[in-house]
Amino acid sequence: MPTQEPAQFLIERAAELVPEYSFMVLGEMHGSQQNAGLVRSVMQAVAGKQKPITVAFEWPLNENEQGMLRDYIQAGTAPTSLPQFFLDSDGRFTMEHAALLKWMKHYNRTHKEKFDITTFDTMDPVSDHEYALSQALSAYAQKHPNRFVVVETGNMHARTSEYHNGQETVVPMAAYLKQQHETYSVFIQYQKGSLAVEGQVVNVTGFESQQIGPNGYFDATLTIPQTEAAGTPTSLTDILNSM
Repeated sequence: MPTQEPAQFLIERAAELVPEYSFMVLGEMHGSQQNAGLVRSVMQAVAGKQKPITVAFEWPLNENEQGMLRDYIQAGTAPTSLPQFFLDSDGRFTMEHAALLKWMKHYNRTHKEKFDITTFDTMDPVSDHEYALSQALSAYAQKHPNRFVVVETGNMHARTSEYHNGQETVVPMAAYLKQQHETYSVFIQYQKGSLAVEGQVVNVTGFESQQIGPNGYFDATLTIPQTEAAGTPTSLTDILNSM
């Protein structure tokens, strides 16, 4: 069973995971204002703790788009364009994520050990989407074996064991990942509040995963008493200006 841990304790716990673990997976609900801030808090907690840090986002970016973001956060190179995906309204990229990227850029300016960034979703047709997500992360870890990767993803992908969705048995991304790498998965449970999803502000308690709770699928639970709807980007120009 997962342990119920207060937010501050979990953030402090993250630093203890660095020597032994490759991945810390944060299973969230897209569209929460708190998600990007939580990623930042974990990154701050583990920065300088024996391994360099990478943040991995569930974004479907190609190699050129990833390279552009990497140049931005590591060299301060201003992007001339941004992925069209950033205007997708499903809540995976928000104005709070734009602020997170900007913070990473400023951090890297003043620290020898640089944050890195990678993305792991795909728009390509695949027979097992969860496996494809896990393999993208695994490929990064194999290429950069000394890095600690903080993964932000939907909580269904972050489950560490298989489940039945009413039609078929699903092996989630984090379950595949655990087979190859030391992986610590966290269920983010929002007690109340709103999310910005598909252009609408919706009540977080209406989602099945929040009603069911962690249900034995995670290593820990992080409880957020109140969540607010994230800032939804309205144009790529607005995002660029904020960065």
